Amino acid sequence: ESIQSRRNVTVVMGCGTVDPPLLEMALQHLRMGQPAEIKVAEAHSFDNRNDTYTTKVAEGKAVLYKVTMITDLSADEQSTEGRMQLVSIRKDKGNAFFAAGQFRKALGWYGRSMTLIGASGDDERVVNATTQTYCNTPEGDMVKELEVSLLMNSAATYLKLPAIPPPDDSTLNGPGPPDPAEAVLQHPAKLALVAIDRALMLLPNSSKALLRRGSAHEQLMEYQLALVDASMALALEQSSHGAQNAARIATCHAHIRRYNQKLRLEDKKDSPLFRKMFAAAPQTTIDEIAASDTNASHPHTSHPHTSQHSPSTSGDPPPPQAREAGGTEGVGMGRGRDG
Repeated sequence: ESIQSRRNVTVVMGCGTVDPPLLEMALQHLRMGQPAEIKVAEAHSFDNRNDTYTTKVAEGKAVLYKVTMITDLSADEQSTEGRMQLVSIRKDKGNAFFAAGQFRKALGWYGRSMTLIGASGDDERVVNATTQTYCNTPEGDMVKELEVSLLMNSAATYLKLPAIPPPDDSTLNGPGPPDPAEAVLQHPAKLALVAIDRALMLLPNSSKALLRRGSAHEQLMEYQLALVDASMALALEQSSHGAQNAARIATCHAHIRRYNQKLRLEDKKDSPLFRKMFAAAPQTTIDEIAASDTNASHPHTSHPHTSQHSPSTSGDPPPPQAREAGGTEGVGMGRGRDG
């Protein structure tokens, strides 16, 4: 049976008024004027301020909605200050999902926050229309700080995601075994690099961002690039003075030692001993060998997992409790959150 009707509905996101939650997740990805089709196969409802439209779906049936976003009230009818309040709320939701280990949901909330950041670009107090850079104003500084925090949080979250395996039939290389280079193209660490590079454009002297970028390079097995970033972070920390400076310098040294160790192991990969090791266990990685060497060197020392890309004191999402009980060392700079 085909039922067609047109109605304008105001949907309040994040308040539990859209049921089922997957329908709200689909709506979150819409942009102004963008048409979309959403198929819903279970009972659901839209909250239109005072009225609620409920749709019952028969078993084995589905409802196909053709939806167009007419206006985004959260962005269009808010001042920059109001938008940034919403950004903070959405970022906190993302942080909560990060802490619970629900990384893809966290990325969804960070993305929705970034939409509001972009909507503030039409405010002349925030962005210089000629240079398209942030203004040196309280409003510009506020939006810039939130964008950097969101970028860093997004990068930390990408670094928690597993690599996406390439298809068995590589579209780039034809049938046959997958190309390792193609797997790298699909690695979430590549997306983390995009976010961190943007953060460094906005805040070039951020040692924390440099260390996090080093962590992304480490996941991509680009140890020389990781070492360069960690060395730059160390130079920045050594040139500054603060209450936590000693701890931050120690963190930089720890990253440098780890990257140097992995570089040395890479150089030894062609030795007869290593060839024999890799032949016996072809899935063995440099990271696993480095970890075993560290444990062998310190048999009586407990080494909790150190996350190079988990949150740090100035503002990341809190560490995932399920995966990193006992706390984590931030990418750099101590413990805590970006805010």
